[in-house]
Amino acid sequence: MDTDEWKLEFNKNGVEIFKRIKNPFDNQIKDSPLPVMDYDTLIEKIENGKINMVVTKIDRKIENDVLKSLIFYVSEFNFMESSNFQNQTIIDATEDQNLLVFDNKTKPWTLSNDMLKITAQWLFDNGRLQSKDLPVYVPRGKRYLINTKPVHESGKSFEGKYQISSDMYLLINFSTDGCKMHAEYLMKKFAPEINFKILGL
Repeated sequence: MDTDEWKLEFNKNGVEIFKRIKNPFDNQIKDSPLPVMDYDTLIEKIENGKINMVVTKIDRKIENDVLKSLIFYVSEFNFMESSNFQNQTIIDATEDQNLLVFDNKTKPWTLSNDMLKITAQWLFDNGRLQSKDLPVYVPRGKRYLINTKPVHESGKSFEGKYQISSDMYLLINFSTDGCKMHAEYLMKKFAPEINFKILGL
């Protein structure tokens, strides 16, 4: 998959839109979901020129001899919630603030390890980071960055931890540069299509 590819699944609930992402770490293709769009909204956006797409392949999902959905694979897909100019203005106006930017949404941070905690929590809350993905190692290291318990493979406890969920713990004992590096690493690993920025450093 050398070019961007999207998948649109048309079913009774509306249009499920997925960005097809090749993970740079293992070259596996993963479908990254966007919110389901109802048909009225889809038609409105197409009529207003906010969606442009080129269909490269059409498939269908059949269960018990019943057509459940049609799947369109598309390239050159432009999906715009609002103008790029407006989005850029919002980001430019806040560059002197401590913010994490996830596409066009921002979250403030105060302490250095907030960068890492907020990023990991965002990935979990958005279904990108799951228990099946654990453990996650520190890049180029033998320690765990995230594990089901705040314990490394060696049996040593995390020195500084944050609980993401009931069975997910994050190591946060890093310098400012380390927190930034590990936050960016997690985003590239689990949500590489998201435009992620750390402002305020």
